[in-house]
Amino acid sequence: MKSKIKVVHLNAASAGGAYTAAQRLVEALNLGGKGIEAEHWVFEGGRGHKPSWADNIFKRLIAFGFHALEKLDFLRFEKNKSVRFAFSHGLMGVDASSWESVQAADIIHLHWVNKGFLSFGSLEKLLALGKPIVWTCHDLWPFTGGCYWGCENIADGCGNCGMLKNPSPMDLSKRVFEKKWQLWGSESKLHLNELLVERRQSPMQFIFPSAWLMEQAKLSSISIGQHLENIPNAIDTEFFKPADSVHRAMIRKQFGFSENKFLLLFAAANISDERKGFADFLKIVTALDHDLVEVAVVGRNDKFEGELPAHVKLLGYHSNKEIVLGFFQMADLFVTTAKEENLPTTIIESLSCGTPVGAYAVGGIPQMVKDGETGFLVSKGDWTAIIEKINLFIEESQEVIMKRKHDCRDFAVRNYSSRSVVDQYVAVYKRSVPYLFND
Repeated sequence: MKSKIKVVHLNAASAGGAYTAAQRLVEALNLGGKGIEAEHWVFEGGRGHKPSWADNIFKRLIAFGFHALEKLDFLRFEKNKSVRFAFSHGLMGVDASSWESVQAADIIHLHWVNKGFLSFGSLEKLLALGKPIVWTCHDLWPFTGGCYWGCENIADGCGNCGMLKNPSPMDLSKRVFEKKWQLWGSESKLHLNELLVERRQSPMQFIFPSAWLMEQAKLSSISIGQHLENIPNAIDTEFFKPADSVHRAMIRKQFGFSENKFLLLFAAANISDERKGFADFLKIVTALDHDLVEVAVVGRNDKFEGELPAHVKLLGYHSNKEIVLGFFQMADLFVTTAKEENLPTTIIESLSCGTPVGAYAVGGIPQMVKDGETGFLVSKGDWTAIIEKINLFIEESQEVIMKRKHDCRDFAVRNYSSRSVVDQYVAVYKRSVPYLFND
């Protein structure tokens, strides 16, 4: 085997779930002892990540401008402003193929590439390098006509898109879909009512953090002839681990919570994001017994201005790992009312800390939460059922609580530990460049 196989990871921004997953994977690969040298480049490193393309004020302005220009161009197509940031037509991007790290890499590993980072022209230049490309899909964009989630026409090759003000069989979504087909689909001729496919060696391998997302991608004809695989996001289970009772009490005291009350946790990057369902969560906590329950809410708040019940505390957004760890260690139950999810990092972190999870059974969450074992699941939107489940949790015996904490921790270590995930990605890399692995 080559002394070190170089893998360059490319990501649009230095914040959000895709960034966290990519950074953790890079760290795990470099520490995994598998002969991988991984580097993580971001386009816009607004939170201090290095290396970053936008490493000075001039480039940061360019990065902002690229995203703004793409959104401005989309104004002439969008149905209304509610879909403005839910669709990308890959108009703007930089030439990452010329970067020294990309030139030196044995494998190119893509993550989230939108927000003005990689246009179709950028992706075409990366493909022209002839290097194997692995793409971890944090949403459905690589397989749709431009939207990230909830595509209604994916099985039909898009067109007649409900996000556009003038949907038609050959609208923007159809043109974007055909461009993707041309660049990384099967060798083919694609017509409105007829599909002629010739198999060829796919230039990419596509990885999905959840089986649910992978099954959604399979509905797209772009997936024909592709290698699709489900590999979960990695987590450092030696860092995210349960706290003993003394440390747990200290954390609660630090954030102003009672040592003995049942502590409920809600966490999202932005609690104002409608997909996170904070409105449903407020209905839930308002109905709970305020004398028995306290509530910690973690996340940025852009829009919510309503009054919160006295037993609810807004703790703001935190990127410090030690602080985030403390949130999950101090909670009795983590509840997410998200209405659309892939494989939420927050759930992985919670389970690894031995904290059970309550959630709507949407997206990849049923793959993570085993109803009755590591938490509970209810039907999407049935917030009253969550209230009933929480009340049952409050009444559980110490023996049941400890058993569930053990089950959560065991599930996380088996499925999401860095070692397990690294082994699966190394197998993907071996398929890409088998001649570099001679072990």
